[in-house]
Amino acid sequence: MNVLIVGGTSGIGLQLGIELKAMGSRVFVTGRHVEKAQEHGLTPFILNIGRDYRDLRWRADYLVERLPTIDLYVHAAGFYQEGFINKLSEEEVLTAVNISLVAPVFILQRLMRKQGTLDGFIAITSTSATRAREKEPLYCSTKSALSMLAWTLSYDPRVRRILELKSLRRQRTRRSGAGGRRTESGCSPSPGLWRKYCRSGAAPSATEASSCNATPTRCLSRKMNENRSLTPPFPRAVLFYTSSPKR
Repeated sequence: MNVLIVGGTSGIGLQLGIELKAMGSRVFVTGRHVEKAQEHGLTPFILNIGRDYRDLRWRADYLVERLPTIDLYVHAAGFYQEGFINKLSEEEVLTAVNISLVAPVFILQRLMRKQGTLDGFIAITSTSATRAREKEPLYCSTKSALSMLAWTLSYDPRVRRILELKSLRRQRTRRSGAGGRRTESGCSPSPGLWRKYCRSGAAPSATEASSCNATPTRCLSRKMNENRSLTPPFPRAVLFYTSSPKR
């Protein structure tokens, strides 16, 4: 299986790439930490994503033209900025939108035009895609955009399987001044916790859930294979994994 992971030289993208390579896949990655990817036998490509979508357009052309037929595309790139909306710069806004929405759209367009079908697409998002947080207007909205891109693709019969992998962060409450209450994001205490949804809304059995207490990426790889047997409409699932709190 040929795998493309955008944002695959660090974090969950790198973890997934390492495990998929160990399972026999040929893994191509983009990201800033090229040496780290090469250490693990992954094949790096350059895809600098900035504020200019026109620059991103030709970079996406260059990338896809040089890749073999891709079976699985994972979009793991992210851009986290904390702050109220009036404190965010224009460059931060444009870069975040390009990383989380324009880049995956451009790459998906080019892959589909080149090869006609795609066996799987994985979007690495966050619970911030569906839970508003005070100082994350940009992060929440761009992760929500990536999430909805993945879910709408589940209606396209040319894309066989869709998975959304969400960083799971618990909300904890503390007292603030004048008796007020605030919520804070923290790391979930349950590293194996996940829930899977199909069109029917079915959740996994207790046996399935306990079998995913190894690593999130290994569980994810297993679920990608299991999803082949799901009944139409086209398979889609959500997998939650734990991550460190945002700094």
